[in-house]
Amino acid sequence: MIVSELNKVFQNAEQFNKGTLQKLEIGPEGLKLESYQTGGIGTLIDDFEAAERTFNFVGDWQRTTARKAGGSYSYTNKDIGDSQTSSTEITVNLPQGGRVEFDYLVSSESGYDYLRFYINGVEQLKDSGNNTSFKRFAKDLTPGTYTLKWQYSKDGSMSKYDDQAYIDNLSISGIDTTVTKYELSGIWTVVITNDVVRNVTDSRVNFDCETPAGTVVIVEASRDGLKWYTVQNGQPLPDELKNFDSLMIRVTLKTNDDTKTPILKSLGISIWEEAKGFKILGRPSNINRDIIRVYNLNGNLVAYLENAKNIYTDDFLNDKSILYFEMPFNDPKTRLIQYDAELVYKNRRYIVTQIDDGMEEDGDFNFSVTAELCYIELLNKTFSTIEINTEELRNGLGKILAGTSWKVGVIEPGYEDEIFSIKESRKTALWLVRQVAKIVGLEIQWDSMNRLVHFVKRIGSNRGASFRYRKNLKSVKRTITPPEATVITPYGKNGLTIADVNDGKNYVENYDWYVSQGVPLSEARQKYRKEYILEDERFILPGNLKRYAEDMLKEMAFPRISYQVSVLDLSAITGLEEDKFYLGDDVRIFNEDLRLDVTTRILRMKVYPQEPWRNEVELGFLEPGLGDVSNDSISSDVQAAQPDLLFATSGAAKTIGTSPLFPLQISITNFGSTNAQIGLMLICQAKAALTVTIKVMFNGSDIGPPIKQYMPAGWHTIGLPFIIAQMPSGTGMLEVQMFTDTSTIDIPQDGLQMFVYAQNLLGGLSPEIPRPSIAEIYSYNNTIHKTIQTHQAVAIVLDGPNRVNVGQHHSIEFETTIETHAAINTLKQ
Repeated sequence: MIVSELNKVFQNAEQFNKGTLQKLEIGPEGLKLESYQTGGIGTLIDDFEAAERTFNFVGDWQRTTARKAGGSYSYTNKDIGDSQTSSTEITVNLPQGGRVEFDYLVSSESGYDYLRFYINGVEQLKDSGNNTSFKRFAKDLTPGTYTLKWQYSKDGSMSKYDDQAYIDNLSISGIDTTVTKYELSGIWTVVITNDVVRNVTDSRVNFDCETPAGTVVIVEASRDGLKWYTVQNGQPLPDELKNFDSLMIRVTLKTNDDTKTPILKSLGISIWEEAKGFKILGRPSNINRDIIRVYNLNGNLVAYLENAKNIYTDDFLNDKSILYFEMPFNDPKTRLIQYDAELVYKNRRYIVTQIDDGMEEDGDFNFSVTAELCYIELLNKTFSTIEINTEELRNGLGKILAGTSWKVGVIEPGYEDEIFSIKESRKTALWLVRQVAKIVGLEIQWDSMNRLVHFVKRIGSNRGASFRYRKNLKSVKRTITPPEATVITPYGKNGLTIADVNDGKNYVENYDWYVSQGVPLSEARQKYRKEYILEDERFILPGNLKRYAEDMLKEMAFPRISYQVSVLDLSAITGLEEDKFYLGDDVRIFNEDLRLDVTTRILRMKVYPQEPWRNEVELGFLEPGLGDVSNDSISSDVQAAQPDLLFATSGAAKTIGTSPLFPLQISITNFGSTNAQIGLMLICQAKAALTVTIKVMFNGSDIGPPIKQYMPAGWHTIGLPFIIAQMPSGTGMLEVQMFTDTSTIDIPQDGLQMFVYAQNLLGGLSPEIPRPSIAEIYSYNNTIHKTIQTHQAVAIVLDGPNRVNVGQHHSIEFETTIETHAAINTLKQ
C-alpha cells in the first residue's frame, strides 16, 4: 500500500534538510544538482598547437608537423589508399550568425585527389594539386546550427607529392559558448508517514534515476535521522526499518564533473501487509504482486495501484500489446489516472487509451482502464509526405523517428547495411516503422522503458517449453486448411517482376510439404501446382519483392494449422525454467487423445498475473490486425513512379583540347525501362578556328551519332536536345565526351549543362568521374589493310583495378595501318 507518491513528495519541497549543503532544483525534469551558467557569444580558435582540441572534432584526422601555416602543428587527414576518403567534422551553434575561417593546403595529384569542405552537406571548397603555401577560406553564416566537414578523397590510382590535405588556424565567431555548471553535491530529505497499516514485512523504496558517468545517486532511509541505511531500488528495507510510523528518506546527488548532473526522476515507497500463503501442487508459495505505477501528464509518479484487480496483459506477436485492469469505484486513486498518461507495469511502459466507469445492472459501480504499450506515441507524428531513397536501415529509420522520443536500438547482425527506400503521404511514424520492417523482412521488438525500437530476424526462441494435457494444457482447438499455393508469381510497381534476380523465372515455388509426404518433386509439380498471383505496388526493387514472395510462400505452401490453447502458466507458480515461455517462442504441444505432437509458435499471450490459471495462449498462424495499417496503402520500397528531373553542370571551368575528356557525368538509376528526354547546353570560347566533337554516351556506348561543330575563334553556344528510347532498368552512367581537332576551347564555370527528364528515375550526380587504375601503355600488333586517316582519333578506354605493364596479357590487335598524325588516346577515365 502506498502512502506517498512522487507529486506529493515534490510538492513538499520545503522539507529540505536546511542544515546540509545547498538547495536542489526540483521541476518537471526531476531532481538535479543546482546549476549556473558561464560564457556567452564569442569566438573560438584552434591552431592545433595544444594536444586538446578546442572543437569537438569527429572523424579520423590528426595533428601533424609536416606542414603548418604558423606555429608547429596543423590538422591533416589519415593516410589513405586509392579510392578511399578521410574526413573530420564539427557541429557549432551560431545563435546570432557568425563567420568561419581557416587556412588550408593541398599537396596531391592534380585533378584527381581533392580536399573538399562542406557546410551542412553543401560543398563550399574543392582543391587539389601541388600547392606549396597555405590559402585562406572565409565565409559569413546566418543564425543557425552548422555541421562543418573537411574531407580528403583519392581516386583509383596514383599518389603524388604529400598526398595529404592540411588545415590550420580554424576560427569561428558567433559561437554560443554558454556552459552549464553544476554543484558537486547536494542532499534532499523527506519524511514519509505510515498511518495506514502496521506489521509491515516488505516495504520498499522505489526510485528512477539517471547517473551519467562520474555521477551517483545515493538513497538512504532512517527512523531518527541519526542512523542511516542505504537502500537499493525496489528491494525490501533493512529489518531495522520495518514497522515504522514515520520514515526519513535522504537522497544524495554527487558528481565528479561539474558539467554533468545525476537526475532523480521519481521516488516513492510501497508498504505491504504480510503476504498470505497458500499451497499449489503441494508446495507453499507467496505471490508477490507487481504494482501498477501511475504517472501524471508531466511524467511525475503520482500513485501505486495496490488495489488493482482483474489485471491482464494481451500481447500479439508483431502487433498490439494491451494492459487492462479494474479498480474499486470508490478508490481515491482512480482520480489520478488520466487519458494519455503513462502507466508502468512489469517493467513496461503503457499509455492510457480508455477509461470506463459506470453502474452495472445489479447496482454495482465499476471502474476499468485499458492502456496500450507506449509505441502508440509514434501515432502522434504524421508525415504529410516522406521520401527516403536508398538509405541504410539505421539511417532511414532514424529519419522516421526524428523528433520523437524513440530511437533505433539493436538491428539484427547482417542487416545494418540493408538498403531500403520508401515514399508515402499522410502516414504516421508507427505505420512507417512497421512498413519498413515488412520490407526488409525483420520483426519489431519494443523496449518501452528506454523507448528503443529493436529490429530482429525473429522474436522468441525454443526454450524447450511444452504444453501437455493434464499438466498445463487445459483445452485445445485445432483448425486445419490445405496448402493455399505452391507457386507465387509476384508483381511490383509498374509490372515489376523478379526474373532479373531469379534466373529468368518470374515466379517462386515451394513443394516441400508434398515432398515430405513422399510425393516426388516432378509429380508434385504436375498434380499440386497451385498458383497465386501477388500484386503489391509497395515493391519496386526485385530483390525485396522476391524475398517477400518466398517468405509468403513458406506459409502458403503448407497446411494452415491454427491452435487456440488455454494453458496454466506454471512458471508463475513453480518458478521452474522448464515451465517458462514467452511471446514468439517455439513450443511443443502434446495430447495423446488427439494424437497431437507438434511444435509451433506462440503468437498471442493473454496473461493474468494474479490468476495464472486463466492465461490463454494462441499458437500457429494468426491473422494480424494492426490497428493503424491501411489496406489501401500504396507504400513502395522505392519512390513512386513519376516524372523526375536530374540536372548537372560542369562546375569549375574546364579546358578541352585534342585529347578526349569527360567534363560531365550523371549517375542514373531507374527501376523500370523508360524513355528519357536529354538536354545539353554548351557555352565556350574557341581559342582558334577548330572543329569540336561532342559524344553523349550511356554506360560506355554512344547514344546517336557524334556531334561535330565548326567554330571560328570566339564565343559559341550549342543546344542539343535528343531522346534515349527504352533506357534499360538498372544503374548507368550518362557521360559527355568532348575533344577538338586542333587548339582548345575554354568552358567557363557551369558553362556545360545537361538534364535528364524521365519516369522511374532515382540516382543523381556522380560525385567523381570513375577512372580505372591501370597503366596507359599497351602494345599493338600485326599489320593490315585499312588506313586511319590523318587527325582521326582512336580512343582506347581502359577498365580494370590494377596497374598493368607493357605486354602483360593486354595486347590489342588492329587490322589497320596507322599513318602519321593519327592520334591514339588512351584515356585515364
